[in-house]
Amino acid sequence: DTHHSPTRLPYQDRHPIDAIDKINKMIDETKFIDLDFMVEIGDLCDSNTNVDLITILDVIKTHPVKEKLYVTGNHDYGLKSDWLTATNLPRGYYSKIINGFKIIVLDMFDDGNGEGNQPSRYGMDAPQIEWLHGQMNSGDEKILIFSHLKESDIVGFNLTTFLNGYRDKVIGVFSGHKHLEDFQLISGVNHYNLDALTDGAYPIGLYYIFEIDENNNVSYTVHGES
Repeated sequence: DTHHSPTRLPYQDRHPIDAIDKINKMIDETKFIDLDFMVEIGDLCDSNTNVDLITILDVIKTHPVKEKLYVTGNHDYGLKSDWLTATNLPRGYYSKIINGFKIIVLDMFDDGNGEGNQPSRYGMDAPQIEWLHGQMNSGDEKILIFSHLKESDIVGFNLTTFLNGYRDKVIGVFSGHKHLEDFQLISGVNHYNLDALTDGAYPIGLYYIFEIDENNNVSYTVHGES
């Protein structure tokens, strides 16, 4: 959660005016690491302005990692059509095969037309749920799922129950939104709720590097704590 804003003063330990400096610091620290992909877990901007959206994305895109994945957040909600254009995505939910893993990105602010609407905010519409069923049942790849919301915040869809039939395929579910680090094993599936880059004044700006070994065991390191 980057929460970029060049004008908003710090609040609730969030520092939107530091977002650009924090992202640049992260890029400097990771640009020579052989990363398979990078994920921005949602809330690119703190306020709904297209200029702020383009500015933060332009900085993120300077990272040399080839695969950059973007997740819609609640703070991106008012810029949904601009967000889709800027990230070059046809819709907020999608999947990709990267180095033998299936990456599934969910859109918790989707109503099927790319704009988002209040009734389906903090949840998924029926077409996306049907699409997710198809993604889970196709292919033999191990699966990583990314969602801005953790499972307990999703309205109208029980992700934990849904994943019961796919425990052997899912390596982990990754989320943000809460600005708290909370890793749990829920019904046999690892859930990783990540702290936010925006929290704390620069040079503090948390980000995570995850590794998956040949046995599909997940480990991680936390960076940007100082």
